[in-house]
Amino acid sequence: MKHLLASLVAATFLAAGSMALAKDYQVTGPVLDVKDDFIVVKKGSEDWEIARDKGTKASGDIKKATKS
Repeated sequence: MKHLLASLVAATFLAAGSMALAKDYQVTGPVLDVKDDFIVVKKGSEDWEIARDKGTKASGDIKKATKS
């Protein structure tokens, strides 16, 4: 029983740690749309919708129809 409890605690810490290691992405291409909560960028033949919040880092002023 103690081993099961220890395994559950370890799994919880590993899951929380993996959430903290979220990857950063850099996407370049023409900006199709800009809203408070997302940015849409054309990358190749695909439209990438990127979530945006107060913690989102972006350089420069992002405007529609510009290359980011």
